[in-house]
Amino acid sequence: MRYLTALYSLAFFSILVFTSSVWPLSFQDKDLYKLLKTKRCDECSLEGIDIVNTDLSGASLVNTLLKNSNLSGSNLDGVDLRGANLTHANLSATTLREADLTGAILQGTNFIESDLTDAVLDFGSLSTSNWQFAIGINPKYLTFIDVYNAGVSEYKGNRFRNAEKFFLEAIKKEPGNIKPLLACSSTRLKQGKTQLAVEDLYTASELSLTLGQEEDAILIKQLADEIQKIEKDSERQRKTEKD
Repeated sequence: MRYLTALYSLAFFSILVFTSSVWPLSFQDKDLYKLLKTKRCDECSLEGIDIVNTDLSGASLVNTLLKNSNLSGSNLDGVDLRGANLTHANLSATTLREADLTGAILQGTNFIESDLTDAVLDFGSLSTSNWQFAIGINPKYLTFIDVYNAGVSEYKGNRFRNAEKFFLEAIKKEPGNIKPLLACSSTRLKQGKTQLAVEDLYTASELSLTLGQEEDAILIKQLADEIQKIEKDSERQRKTEKD
């Protein structure tokens, strides 16, 4: 009798569990199942899903709602995310090589430490996202502000080699802007690249003259001359000590 009672209790419990949490499936559950099963879920509703460290390489998620989703650590190589809504989505430490993100909404999207090698983006689309320590981003998709601010961030973190790369890219984007020249000079001094730093300052001085900023030009040139003088004096000192 006790055995039968236990069986009835188990059956009743199973009915409660299955009817309340498994059946019927919500639209989101169906879409998630479809994605994991077929890797195709265009125009699906996947807001807030949590599927970390998942292989979704080659998946199609065109115009899909992925707002507040967590896909961190996942393989998203070659994924078609055109027009997808990735607002505040967590894509940190993901691989997005050759992924297509054209038209995607990237407001507050977390790309920290992600690999975006050969990924296709809209120009300036990363401006509202966090892509610190991300690799492989083609500079043609980044604005001057993007690369300049990234350089400042790297400089503040004492990652001067990375900062230099970003400031050089900023110089390419706006060759008539003095700020990245001065910033690049500073990063090069931090790395002991004195001659290159001085050359940046002389270039900045000449540019200031061109822009009619004579006082700035004089001050920048004086700074370059002083650094060069200190470097030459140090060189003589080293030679004297060596002899």
